[in-house]
Order: sequence, then structure tokens, then C-alpha cells
Amino acid sequence: MESKDQQTLFTIDVSRTSAVIKSELVERPILTDDAIVKYPTRNLLLLHKAEAFLGRKNVKCRDAFDIKVLKDSGAELDGNLKFHLEDGVVSDRLEDPDFIKQRIAAVTPKRCESELREYLPEDVYRQLAENEFEPLRQSMRDLFVEWLEQ
Repeated sequence: MESKDQQTLFTIDVSRTSAVIKSELVERPILTDDAIVKYPTRNLLLLHKAEAFLGRKNVKCRDAFDIKVLKDSGAELDGNLKFHLEDGVVSDRLEDPDFIKQRIAAVTPKRCESELREYLPEDVYRQLAENEFEPLRQSMRDLFVEWLEQ
């Protein structure tokens, strides 16, 4: 957060993956025009979630859910963000379509139930469960389509 005269008041590190890309930050005044908050765009959040999904030791269905929500809201990896994904912390995993397929397959109904049931609103959870969480896996396939087709 910055003051009106552009002095940094404080920062919060929201990323444990890629660096924050300045062109993917949005600036908005808060409360008064005396302070400005900078926050990541949905597209940058999608990049970070893609890296988290591929980079974690164990698959987290929460990452898959977050990716679905971001994609449903219009987030996408444009050319610049794809470059960052391909050149970033998970670049080696993108070169292995079988690894990506295994990660997506690990988003199982059993795993989703244990990780998402208490987190999601009941109606959202029920709709996903009725479809055996396929919408989450489909969002993953859509996101990683060009690397799955290698």
C-alpha cells in the first residue's frame, strides 16, 4: 500500500511462486484518496494458481477450484503470462504431458470431498459433487491444453 505521495506504507507478500509482474497489478485508492492499494489481476492470480497446482508436492483440490472460479470469471493466461509460466518454477513440469494428466486425474471425488466440503457453500459443493467434480478437471484441461497436446 502506498500513500498519495507514493511512499510505501506496507506490503503483503501474496506470492510464493512467481514474482509479481508490475503490469499485472491494479491500483485503487481506498477509503480516501490518501492511500492506494495495489493488487494482482485475475490473470496474475491464475498464473500463480497454475504454478501452485503443478508445483506442490501434493495436489490440492482447492487450487483446481480456484482455477475454475478464475477461468469462469474471465481470467486467462495471455502471451506474457504463458511465457512466465513456461519460463518459471514449473517449466520442467509443463514439458511432461503425462505429469499434467496425472495431476488432473488426482482431482478425485474422494479428495475433493475431504478438501472442499467444509470450505464451499453447500449449493456450490453439491453441484460439483453431482458431476463428480468433473468441472474442476475440465478447467484444468482447458488451462493446460497446449501443454497436454505436445
